[in-house]
Amino acid sequence: MEYGQFCPIAKATEIIGEKWTLLIIRELLMGGSRFNELQRGLALISPTILSRRLDSLSEHGLVLKKKIPGQRGFEYFPTESCQELLPIIRSLGDWGMRWARSNLTEKDYDVEL
Repeated sequence: MEYGQFCPIAKATEIIGEKWTLLIIRELLMGGSRFNELQRGLALISPTILSRRLDSLSEHGLVLKKKIPGQRGFEYFPTESCQELLPIIRSLGDWGMRWARSNLTEKDYDVEL
């Protein structure tokens, strides 16, 4: 998604504004590092989308992708630029608790959490 503007908010949104991306960042910042851990925290995401978003975050320098020694998989770690999003993620959570709660439906509740 491109906005064609030299605006810091537009440029940031081009990187982190795709569906699932902020939730993947949330999971990484909460300590998830393996693909399966991230997928468990994002129950409805397809493996293909998760893989694409992780690759994009890696390409943009928000995630460091490391091969797991002696195994087939990778681990994903938030970089400094990703860690700087933590207060923004927390603020979005606060905003959601204050303003988006009235829009919740029964399907939004996850009894597993």
